[in-house]
Amino acid sequence: MDILQQQAYWLIPTVIAALILAIAWVRFKPFFWRIFISVVPLALAGVVTLNAWLNYSNVEHGGFRFNLGVDLAGGTILVYEVDRDWWATQNERERESFSADKLAQILKRRIDPANLLEVTIRPIKADPPRVEIILPIRSARGGVQGAADIERVKSKVSQVGKLEFRLVADTRDENGEAIMEDAKNAVQGFVLDAKNVPPAPSDELAWVELSPQAAKEANFSVQTPSGFQRVGTIAFYHGTYEPIDPKTGEAGPKVSRHFILTRVPPPEALVTGEDLATASEQPDPNTGRPEVVFTLKPDGADRFYELTNAVGHQMAIILDSKVMSYPTLQARLRESSRITMSNQERGLALKRKVEELVLILRTGALPATLSKEPVSTETMGPTLGEDTIRKGTWSIGLAFAAVVIFMVVYYRWAGAIASSALFANLLLTVGFMVAVKAVFTLPGLAGLVLTLGMAVDANVLIYERIREERERGAGLALAIRNGYDRAFPTIIDTHLTSIFTAIVLYAVGNDQLKGFGVSLTVGLLISLFTALYMTRIAFDILVANNWIGELKMIKLFSKPNIDFMAVRYYWFTATVALSIIGVLIFALRGEKGLSIEFTGGTSYKIEFKQPESIETVRSEVASARFTAATVQFPQAVRLDEVQQLLASAPEANRVPNPFVVPVTAGSTTVVTGKESQAFTIYTISTDQARVQADLAAALAKLSPSITTAEVGLPEPAVYTLYRAGSGYSQSAGATEGPYPGFVEGGNLTPDFMIRTTLKNRSVVQWMVSHIFGDRLVWTKVEAGPVKTLMGARLDKEFELKISDSNATAETVGRLVGEWMKDRGIALPDQYFQVDSPSGDQAPLEGGTTIVRVQLTPPEGTTVEELIAFLTAKDGPLYQPKSDGVQNVDSTLAAETQSKALVAILLSWGAICAYLWFRFGNWTFGLAAVLCLIHDLCFTVGLIGLAHYVVVYTPFGGWLLLEDFKLDMPAIAALLTLVGFSVNDTIVVFDRIREVRGKSPELTPEMINTSINQTLSRTLLTSLTVFLVVFVLYVAGGEGVHLFSFVMVVGVIIGTYSSIFVASPLLLWLGEGQAPSGSRTRQLQEAAT
Repeated sequence: MDILQQQAYWLIPTVIAALILAIAWVRFKPFFWRIFISVVPLALAGVVTLNAWLNYSNVEHGGFRFNLGVDLAGGTILVYEVDRDWWATQNERERESFSADKLAQILKRRIDPANLLEVTIRPIKADPPRVEIILPIRSARGGVQGAADIERVKSKVSQVGKLEFRLVADTRDENGEAIMEDAKNAVQGFVLDAKNVPPAPSDELAWVELSPQAAKEANFSVQTPSGFQRVGTIAFYHGTYEPIDPKTGEAGPKVSRHFILTRVPPPEALVTGEDLATASEQPDPNTGRPEVVFTLKPDGADRFYELTNAVGHQMAIILDSKVMSYPTLQARLRESSRITMSNQERGLALKRKVEELVLILRTGALPATLSKEPVSTETMGPTLGEDTIRKGTWSIGLAFAAVVIFMVVYYRWAGAIASSALFANLLLTVGFMVAVKAVFTLPGLAGLVLTLGMAVDANVLIYERIREERERGAGLALAIRNGYDRAFPTIIDTHLTSIFTAIVLYAVGNDQLKGFGVSLTVGLLISLFTALYMTRIAFDILVANNWIGELKMIKLFSKPNIDFMAVRYYWFTATVALSIIGVLIFALRGEKGLSIEFTGGTSYKIEFKQPESIETVRSEVASARFTAATVQFPQAVRLDEVQQLLASAPEANRVPNPFVVPVTAGSTTVVTGKESQAFTIYTISTDQARVQADLAAALAKLSPSITTAEVGLPEPAVYTLYRAGSGYSQSAGATEGPYPGFVEGGNLTPDFMIRTTLKNRSVVQWMVSHIFGDRLVWTKVEAGPVKTLMGARLDKEFELKISDSNATAETVGRLVGEWMKDRGIALPDQYFQVDSPSGDQAPLEGGTTIVRVQLTPPEGTTVEELIAFLTAKDGPLYQPKSDGVQNVDSTLAAETQSKALVAILLSWGAICAYLWFRFGNWTFGLAAVLCLIHDLCFTVGLIGLAHYVVVYTPFGGWLLLEDFKLDMPAIAALLTLVGFSVNDTIVVFDRIREVRGKSPELTPEMINTSINQTLSRTLLTSLTVFLVVFVLYVAGGEGVHLFSFVMVVGVIIGTYSSIFVASPLLLWLGEGQAPSGSRTRQLQEAAT
């Protein structure tokens, strides 16, 4: 950024503000300080916003920035919850004292200690508590690269980090033989399951489970005989159990657990991770392998010295209640010691393990155990985020233009003043959000758009009041003053009710919806300043200088005199019937009408090489069928071993296109090298008998037990990511543009989102890739020329260019290592190195990643063979490109349903209580809430009806409808609708109170008069909001399409209900019914 740009962000707003204030001082001195109060915030907002805009594409320059959420900038959101079993062990006092903030702070230090990744970690109040980890896409400012970085974060989160040292029970101890005999007797009759621990003979002894690495080094497996076992002078317990599937109740393959008997030190002799002073990575002086070296604080060092007194005995190093190793003490230790990693770990994997353990020990133990897998995962690529920003910005511009045109045409000069205030509102809102580093999200952009419509409502209320005052004969200055004064209470009421719902949404919403709550709340608060204060200054200046003698406006109605009350019973009947029908339509769909946020599942974004119709994509997804074979083995086997056996099977017994997934509870990804005793193998073949026979032959050496079933994507839903207006249509003569044979304008699009209740996103990706095949845009892998390096340890080098932002040097390195292992190379890390040529793994523009591979080909291999493996069309790097993936666990989905219901009930309760307070009677609050219930039933019914219109009629595409599924943005829209609908109702209720005066009675005539007097402003305020939400519906993009649909139909329904439902309900609830007897005379006397 050059010097001019660096100075422009503060120079331009400052010069403009100075000129305005100078003119105000010379020409409008009586109004100077009022102008000053208006101009200075605008100038500051201009400085902040312009600075952020200039910095948007120039990350090296400091200053303010737009803090974009993951849905706009790209990245991943992981939600973890405190382990439910651990939480159940805590008593009420421990739960109350539990600090989710401390948990988030430790995780922050563990994951991103120097804030280089710009990771955000927030505690979430829930039962059990949760933490939300937001990982932005890596850029020059920071962030994460892709799958490898995310897996490392998961590894750091899954470990509590509780370190402890204990001596292993030994027959050489005092009464050692007797202790062993007691321990053997204590486990007689013990039945092992997934969580329990063998009983110890006394409190001074405890069985501690071996980690998988420690068990493997000791050659323990499921084949090891169960029960008590002495090995030399120490004791082990081995056991197996059959896990029960909670869904089917069926027993799975045997799982083994192994324990070692340890001595429990008294509390005063306990040595734990809290005693550590330092932890660092250092090479083993003998082997050079990296290991963890730690030093202890003085008190801990003394206790450690006493603990290690038993030279020649073994000491258990326990991390997170698992024994990592149990080395023999060669000497007494005091200040420092070493933790050696498993011999199973080598090379880069070993180094990563050591680095992670060092970081975990430095940051300390977590105050709670977290779930092994995140309960929710959401990933958004940068390309989709850029398109979302473009569409969001475009919709804001269109909405602003639509409102300005309407206001200027309808209200003339008054409309121009309101439009200026609208621009000020937008500038102040964006500037404030940038200044306080509020997160801009896609729903947040929708909130800004909605603010435009709701902010101008205040001006409509004022102008209609001014019109009434003029019609009563008041002069212009008096009409303006009365118009502002009499509209003020109604404006406050309408804004407060909308803010109530925005606050509720912020309290219960996720990261994206919090952005909506913030933008809507800030925008509405600022609109009070711009609509009531800034526009008033403009009118006062115009009147004081006699620059206007009349405010010309178009009049929607002259003097309407519609008898609304005469037909109230007909409308009540229709309303109740349609509300019940609406609920039934929505309920008829059941969970099929809910998004994966409420049911759990996966959403997956795909891109075709050429535009497709949604009907074609939807049909192919729904009809696709595969075979899923559940394979169980008598003992755990490695995933890659199963894959190799399937790949090397004779052609006659080879299963076509197998995809192997370890059966692991809660797993959402496939990790090469994972062990399991059960696997699900998917194949494109639908001949189940043939698949079962081929698998039995290919895996015969592992003695498998096999069952098969036909499967497809469960509960699939397909959405376009671009609206029809920006789509394509076929044209044989089209030769230019991104898609030859297609021209812009039409219903075809290359981009779709597929949602399914299947929770394993790797399986979803595999199915989608085989449904559409080469029609999809796939990752391209290109290898550069091979170079010879003279005098280097590794003498060959080439670069890989991968068109995938999720690809990393670590991913490629793992694949190279596995390729060499498959060729009999025992220590492949010695032969190659993979890194980024620039030292920065951030993807290039367009999501392309470049990695550099250096190697010395082992004997019997060539560089060309490796390149062919990495660039093969069916190779491990070749996969469909996807810019958006979301995965939601069933537990979180169920809680999201509860949150949505609580949010709606809270908003209803808040509004009922507020209106009761404002109007002095519960009937007003209850009437408004019953009206809201009607609006909700009607709206969700239309959401359900959209499915049938799309599936069974040709009108869905014309109306831009989709197979809508209720999600959290839709809940946000329903809550916003609560505020909007009540706004119109309050306008009518205020007029009813004014017309009624001191009369104790409320008659149908009074209600008719009130509705007729406010009819034009009711319709006009609805029209301004309708304009902006309609623009959002047409041009806002897929992310807010359901949100804007709910608002479009909701505005219409809310306007209808405020006229035909809310006010007549007052009579039905008994408001203002004439009392009898002496009480009547007292009230009549009071009224006169």
